[in-house]
Amino acid sequence: MVHDPISLLKNKYYVDSVKVVIPQNKAFIKSSEIRVVGADYQIVKGGIKMMKDSLNINIVFYDYDEHKNYSWSYNGTYAIFWRH
Repeated sequence: MVHDPISLLKNKYYVDSVKVVIPQNKAFIKSSEIRVVGADYQIVKGGIKMMKDSLNINIVFYDYDEHKNYSWSYNGTYAIFWRH
């Protein structure tokens, strides 16, 4: 996936990551239980749904500067690879 026009022209990409602290392994984690490391805004609604081999993130932040809610760019479904 290309993130910007320059990357497309140079045929390069960069790795982007985020750390989401999930306090426990359960089917649905409410927004009040989630902590996103490095996030500047408060999570106001949504949550994380965990299935056996996938994770669905649907989080909404409140932007203090613009005084409105916005969906997180990492919202979506992800494959889970468990570490033992």
